[in-house]
Amino acid sequence: MVLSRLCAMTLALLVQASTTCLVAQVKEEGPPDSPEEFEARYAERIKQSHLFGVYIPQDLEDAFRELERLTPEESKASFRKAPEDVVTRKLFFSLGRWMDHNWGLTEGSRLAEWLRQQGIFVPDDMIRVLIVSWHRRSNDKPVDLEGQVKVLQERIEKEREERRAKAPVIREERRKRE
Repeated sequence: MVLSRLCAMTLALLVQASTTCLVAQVKEEGPPDSPEEFEARYAERIKQSHLFGVYIPQDLEDAFRELERLTPEESKASFRKAPEDVVTRKLFFSLGRWMDHNWGLTEGSRLAEWLRQQGIFVPDDMIRVLIVSWHRRSNDKPVDLEGQVKVLQERIEKEREERRAKAPVIREERRKRE
């Protein structure tokens, strides 16, 4: 029951924003031709309050206000009732992708830049933090952004160490000391 309501919540949010998505898709400039062009576009995007007609939140609190504004009351009630891990998993590829596309988490926006300043660099991690934080706020629990960032950084370091341990040795040398 809760899962179907979460899907309904996502659908309601996506339908409400679908016109905006279409406008954003039509106006896409295409991929940058060089790293310099990417950097120039990024520097311009992070200054904008709107990208392709979509309001971009400045920070986490502003994102909460925007999500509350865009989401129907019935959907918010279902969202609150569902467990945090279920909400994160079920909404990642729907609401999460909506946030990534419309709020410019991958290409850069003022929200993405704010999240980077908090220590969150990967767009998928940004999505998870936004969903988890909104769920916690909706249930009057501490958001604990610092704790979430610490868990992300520990996971990234653990994955890095695992990759290093599995990496093949390309070449070994032995030298004789004189």
